[in-house]
Order: sequence, then C-alpha cells, then structure tokens
Amino acid sequence: MDTILVITTLVSLALAAFLLLLNARLIRYERRRSAARVEALRAAALEPIVGGASPAGGGHDLFRTPADADGVFRPFARPGALAALGVGVVVAGLAIWGLRGQPAAGTVAAPVPPAPIELLALQHERAGTTLSVSGKVRNPSTDRHVSDVNVMVSAFDEAGTPVRKVAGPIDVRTLAPGDESPFTVTLSLEGTSTIGRYRVSFEAGDQVVPHVDRRGGL
Repeated sequence: MDTILVITTLVSLALAAFLLLLNARLIRYERRRSAARVEALRAAALEPIVGGASPAGGGHDLFRTPADADGVFRPFARPGALAALGVGVVVAGLAIWGLRGQPAAGTVAAPVPPAPIELLALQHERAGTTLSVSGKVRNPSTDRHVSDVNVMVSAFDEAGTPVRKVAGPIDVRTLAPGDESPFTVTLSLEGTSTIGRYRVSFEAGDQVVPHVDRRGGL
C-alpha cells in the first residue's frame, strides 16, 4: 500500500509540473502576441497609406510574433520542455506498471475454505469420570491437502445443556489427498451432571472444517 501511495504521489507531481510548464508557456505566448498586435497597430497608424495600401514590404501581420514567425504555437520547442514531458511519460508508465495486478483499494481477498473431510468411524468409551471419543477421518480431495485439523468434542447433559468442550489434534497433521488419520479426545467429567450425548466437529485454525458422515459406508 505504501508503494502505491508513493507512485501515485510521484505521478501527481510530474503531471502538476507538466501542466504548470504548459500554462507558463501559454501565458508567455499570449503576452508576446498581444505585444506584437499593439506594436503592429502603432506602426500602421504612423505609416502613410498610398493608394489604399501600404508600401511594398510595409505590411504587418497582427498574428505574427518574432519568436513564432509562422503564427503556430509550439509549447515544446525548447529541449527543456521536451525533457520535462519525457520525465512525466516515464513516471506515468512506471506507475501503471507498478499498479498492474494490484487489488483495488479497500478490497480483501476472501480466505479459501478448508477442504471437507470424511468421518469414517466414531466410538466412545467411558471409564469413571472420563469419556474417550475416538474415530477415523479421511481427506477425500483429489488435489488439496488438509492441515492442522483439530477434533472438537462437546458434551451435553440430559437437558441438552453444554457441560464440557475439549479439542484435540488428529494424529496425522497434514492429510494428503486420500490419506486417513485416527484421533482420540478425552474429556474429564468430574464435577458435571449426567452426560446425555456428545457432538463431534472439526476445525483448522479459526475455520470450521466441514465433514461428511461416512460411517455407513456410503
């Protein structure tokens, strides 16, 4: 973002300098034309008119100046003006090249959602005040890896009120396409009421990893 601001500032300064140069030359040109008209009118008023026309060689062109003898305005006749124009063109070209492919201001690329996984097996075992939930997952994708997947086990009492929530990683931290991984998460039930059910979900970082229940062999 800082690079874009610097390039934009440089382009603005170059264009401003170019417009100031052009405006200054236009002002000088108009002043010289006005001065030439005044001088021509003054000379014509002093010269005698013979036969309704000025003597040969005595005519005056009110739109001709010594610097622009053919009456054509040339704002870039000097090498310095051409150099300034060249610098402006180069800076503008660099700005366009630098901004090419940049995202528009204020836009943010949407995060890529994690690839879904398949739940192949799920079972639990309760021993005293602990509940162990284990199972197996698979990455069904053919072209995407799934990394850093954690199992989230939420326990609820008979009334459906959540009483425990524990996270644990699957054994294989990066699942290549087609890879499988077992997992086991243990919850402590000490100090809680009777557990009626539990729910399993999956996350990667702060994103939910969608899963498909394949325990029926579908």
